[in-house]
Amino acid sequence: MYYGARQGVHGFSPSGFEIHYGELPQKKTGLLILVAVFVALASAFSGMMYKANHISYGLVADFHPIPTAATAPKAAPGEDPATAAATAALPDTPADPIDRSADLQAALDGWLGSHTNRQWAVSFVGLRGDPTKASTRPLERMGLASVYKLLMLYPLVQKLPRAQWDSTFVNANGTSKTVSACVELMLLNSDNPCGEGVANYIGWAKADKALAGLGLTHTYIDRTDDSSAGDVATYIQLMDEGKLFSADDTAYFEKLLATQRFRSGIPAGCPTCIVSDKIGDTGFVRNDAGLVQYGDNQAYSLVIMSNGASYGEIADLTSTLQAVMTSN
Repeated sequence: MYYGARQGVHGFSPSGFEIHYGELPQKKTGLLILVAVFVALASAFSGMMYKANHISYGLVADFHPIPTAATAPKAAPGEDPATAAATAALPDTPADPIDRSADLQAALDGWLGSHTNRQWAVSFVGLRGDPTKASTRPLERMGLASVYKLLMLYPLVQKLPRAQWDSTFVNANGTSKTVSACVELMLLNSDNPCGEGVANYIGWAKADKALAGLGLTHTYIDRTDDSSAGDVATYIQLMDEGKLFSADDTAYFEKLLATQRFRSGIPAGCPTCIVSDKIGDTGFVRNDAGLVQYGDNQAYSLVIMSNGASYGEIADLTSTLQAVMTSN
């Protein structure tokens, strides 16, 4: 028999029915319909068994039903429904950091209002995308004391790469020490002979010039050993952003500062934080400047400069500010 475009061609089947194209006898038609129904049912049953077996063995573990009209996300006017469905399946993006500047400034002002028997300069700068800022007299020049040792790291690296520190020597009050040894002593123990030896090696005036190039325009280590809380906070911000040192150098310095032995200031105010800080202490001058890291990659630069304050007060102020940063 022929099924095609050959009109008028006759054939003969063993059943004795004469078949013409386009004219199926009634009995033949009924038989073919039954066969077609059987084949369709068998195919559907086979497909169901295939899917069940594959799911049970994890072969289609990521199978998800296609959203129906009742469950599919509603598309915006003019938006492709398929695009709307795909967008809805994406994970939520993290929320932007909360700008707590107003609350933090109020907390800072309130705390300072009850500690008026001291002279203060404070600068708080949120880091890593956090827009929070607060300050009091951030541009006022105050004595740095040993905080200058932190600022010396940048001009030192500019003059001598850290790879050469072990083979280069400086004069630390009559004793020859490697640059590596002196940097560790001046950061970990706030050693004065090593701090001065490193600064002499760099050149005090050259150090000021290098720092001014960073935008620290209120810093005068050479002449008066003073700076502003804002300048020091900017320096710490630049360090955290990788704009002062290589990643390896930054990690090295932060580790030293996080293990320095004077921990009763900012570190005591946030005992659950990682605080990489440098203190300054001469007479009535008592300062602490640090990178404070907490929570899930949250951080800020905090510089507290004072005249007549105690480290207990610096710790208490830190605790007050940290409480605002972790409030709901």
